[in-house]
Amino acid sequence: MTPLSALLRAGACCVLLAGCPAPTTTEVKPIAASAGTATPAGTEGMAGERVEIPPIAGAEGYVVYPAVLDMVDQEEAAACIAAAIARDAPQARAIDPARFRDALYPWMEPTTKPRYEDQMQALARMPQIQERLSQLELRYLIQVDGRRNDGTYRGTTACTGAGCFSAGSQSMASSLSATVWDLREIRALGGIDARSSGTGVDLVVGIIPIVFIPYTGARVCTEAGDAIGRAVAAGTPK
Repeated sequence: MTPLSALLRAGACCVLLAGCPAPTTTEVKPIAASAGTATPAGTEGMAGERVEIPPIAGAEGYVVYPAVLDMVDQEEAAACIAAAIARDAPQARAIDPARFRDALYPWMEPTTKPRYEDQMQALARMPQIQERLSQLELRYLIQVDGRRNDGTYRGTTACTGAGCFSAGSQSMASSLSATVWDLREIRALGGIDARSSGTGVDLVVGIIPIVFIPYTGARVCTEAGDAIGRAVAAGTPK
């Protein structure tokens, strides 16, 4: 059997046994200002439809901080948003997350950081917190929550006279939300919630793996990162 015919036979296995890669879909929702919940259905858009956030005066200092500390998904999501802002608004003044965490110790540690909007507002109103924020010259907190969920793997093996082929599929989904807090006015300015899903397929033809991976994490990074980056760029003088 030629390599080409083997590949074609593997493609048939993809269709009959595992299902070929499903298109990646992305859903975007704005997060309402002065609230920690997403706005009602009907405000959501699909990939390619811009969700706008009020301008953020990046020159007055901002920090991108994960919603849940010491988790790989959260750290990667925060790094994604930080990179988007640095690209879209390089003139904005970023505060290092570690410096922010140390300056507000012990209030931003994993076991003590605010989990809800009223807790964040109560913390930001504390005189000692306002003093430390002033010393940092920090006005905006961009709180990022990113998660990835890999579904159940399904696979099978089929053999013919020409040999054996295996194929499997796995659904993948990623979500990333970013809420912008104005720590001077002590309110949420709004944000974005992006979710992406797709199905990946892997085939093995002999000893040659063929893998199709839906880049759901990259999709949500692009949607959320671009929205936040545009907001900082719009509010920051060049």
